[in-house]
Order: sequence, then structure tokens, then C-alpha cells
Amino acid sequence: MNKRGRHFFLVLIGAAGIFSLAGPISAQQADLVAINQQVGVAQGKVPINVGQTAKKLRAWTENGGFPYIAVYRFPAEAGSRYTLVLTYPADKARRRIIITGENPYSVEGIQLPAGKSTSYPMDLTTHPAPPGTTPCTETRRVNFTVDPQSNTRGLFLVCLARESPAPLDFILKFPAVRDPEVKAYTAMPNCPWLGKIYWGKIVDFPIFMAGPGPVKPKVINKDVRAEMKLFSGTPLQEGGSFDVPPGFKASNFRASNQVNFENKGWKIVRLLPDGRTVDVYRYAVDKDMRTRQMVEVENPVPLKKLVLGPDKYQVVISGNYGSSLHLYFELVPLQAGRGL
Repeated sequence: MNKRGRHFFLVLIGAAGIFSLAGPISAQQADLVAINQQVGVAQGKVPINVGQTAKKLRAWTENGGFPYIAVYRFPAEAGSRYTLVLTYPADKARRRIIITGENPYSVEGIQLPAGKSTSYPMDLTTHPAPPGTTPCTETRRVNFTVDPQSNTRGLFLVCLARESPAPLDFILKFPAVRDPEVKAYTAMPNCPWLGKIYWGKIVDFPIFMAGPGPVKPKVINKDVRAEMKLFSGTPLQEGGSFDVPPGFKASNFRASNQVNFENKGWKIVRLLPDGRTVDVYRYAVDKDMRTRQMVEVENPVPLKKLVLGPDKYQVVISGNYGSSLHLYFELVPLQAGRGL
């Protein structure tokens, strides 16, 4: 069956969605609507609970500024061109629609190639009727193409309203109306007194239907503190030990150095099973004999480039009572088959 045939044989699954969003938004799903199916929208009669709304959808509602919503999903084909036709009364309700290739209920990130766009927002305006005339039924047409390189199948229409009720009808047409007809300067249907206007739009970029992206590894922030304290009148170090667990690496090190030893020296050592230690990083402030200037000396690499594998470690500081050092770093999961 060819692409056009597939579109015409798609069936409408479920009712045209009416959302009552008093409960958690995560429990809601978009209603699946067939191509070329006329739908009458009824936004939720209960405003969304912003705190329980999916982050992506909450942003599109302007954090509840457009609290009445309905969401629909079309089985659109990558590479196809469509015409979205919208009709609504010229009342005082403020409406907005978003044509998007992102699932507004998904909490996952998306896999979006550089230079691609997933969404096209549009405010639905009205024309005030002159005295003695009947307000028109507004009509808008939008032509757009679904990106042929889309990595999933699922096109969504998010219908938003600032007030309720805000009636709205739509149909997603395939094949699309010709661009010259959509963008023509003509009379809008059912509104003779308005004369010729532009009532169609052409989206000048393909809408990318984006599936979930790869799951980012969870990074754990760590903070290790070493401090010189007095024990029987003798300054001795307390704290500073840390582990890098199996399956992780430690990186993105940074330090807050409050060591009051003359050269502010400190180091990180690896603790061996037999009780010995091996230096893995050293820091000091020394005089450059050539320039006679005090310079920082780090070995074997600068702290910000240090990467440590799974093992037991200790921060070692010098100085008198009150010396301290905060070491900050991240534990990052190791990727399978890769080293540090």
C-alpha cells in the first residue's frame, strides 16, 4: 500500500480527548486521532496542577498561564506534508496550539540532531466584529512537512487555552492543500465583511519527530574535607579519605585550599592493601628560579584533568592547627567496554 493509502486507512482510536486534570499529569496520555478526522476539542474543565504536570508540558502552558489543555497524537509519516485546519469562534478566549514532534508527557530526553526543530507554536487570534455585524467563525490553515529524517513516529497537537470554555475544531489533512492556496490573500470562509486577508501559514522548516535519547549516566557529587586538629597539643590530620567504587571513575576535581603550611602543599595518595601509599597527585607553591616568581606546581597533571579509577584514596595535607582543604569531585559511571 502506498503512503497516501496508509493515511486514508488509519482508524480513529479512542474518543476525542476531554481532559480533567485534577490528578497527576503522568497518568494522562494523548488521544490518537486519524488523519483526515474532524475533531472537536474540549480542553480540560479543571485547570492543570502545575506541580504535577510533566516538565515539558508545564513549560508550554507558561507554568499554568494557559491551564486548560487537550493533547492529540497523529500517526504521521516522516517525509509527508500536511495541512492543519483550525476553526473557532471569535470570542474572548485566548487560545494557542503547538504542533510538535515531542511527546509532551514524556519525562525522557529526546534525541535531536543538530539544526533540527521539533515544534511550531501559534497563537489563535480573532477579528473584532464591527458594530451591527455577527462575529465570524475564525479559520486558520497551516502547511508543514514532517522531517524525513525523524527517528520516531508520533506527531502531537497541544491545544491550550487561558480561559474555559474555548471551543476549537481541527482536522489534519493529507494530502496537503497546495502552498499557493494556503498563503493566498483571499476571503476567509464564513466572514464576508472581513474582505481579503492572509489566514494561512507555511511552516518554513520540517518538524522533526524525536524519540527518546540515550540515558545520561547519573553523576554523583562528592565533597571530602581534611582538617588539622590538635591531639594532645600536636596537630594531626582528621578526615580526607574517600573511595571510588567499582564501576565509577572520579573526575572534575577542584579544591578549596586553606592549608597554612608555607608552600600550601597537599597531595592525594592511593591506599595499598599492605598499608603503603602511592602518590597520585601533588600540589605546592614554589619559587621559579628563573623568574623568581611564586608559581603553582601540580604533578603529574593539573587537578582539573585528574581522573582516578576504582580504589581507596586519602587527601594528605600539611600545616598547623586550623589548616583545612575541601576536595570536590564527581563520580561518573564507567561505560561498558571503555576505560577511564
